[in-house]
Amino acid sequence: MGLDTLQKQILNELYEGRSSYSEIGDKLDISQTTVYRKIKEMEEEGYIQKNRAILPNYNKLNISVVALGISLKDIESEDKIIEILKKEEYSNILFRGYLEHSIISILFCEEGKAGKAVKKLKNEFRQNNINPESVDITISTSIEKIDMLPNLSKTL
Repeated sequence: MGLDTLQKQILNELYEGRSSYSEIGDKLDISQTTVYRKIKEMEEEGYIQKNRAILPNYNKLNISVVALGISLKDIESEDKIIEILKKEEYSNILFRGYLEHSIISILFCEEGKAGKAVKKLKNEFRQNNINPESVDITISTSIEKIDMLPNLSKTL
């Protein structure tokens, strides 16, 4: 079905995370009830999972972000790796891909624990007889930008 223009505008406002339904309605020149109804529709249709987001300041909280790019020799191990990463306490963003990496996992770790988290995952791969072609690792030193939702009016 797809999102209508009003839903895209509301979704962009929700991403900012600081406006009430009333404020969103005022900004978009619609009623608070319409905002609520449109958000409910987007939730029911699966376009949004929650209607509010708070993005913490990871630098201030001393949280390191680790990006793992996993390339596989054989596609059969992909599901096993996904299941391992889903259970990993630090693995917060996980997706399948193609080209350079088959799996990308973003881990949010307490400062100083990133190395241990990666080592634990590599050990778990070995214990499950999973031998990725490569595991590329990048650990953040600072987070310069987080924009989890593009401007939908431009992309959808």
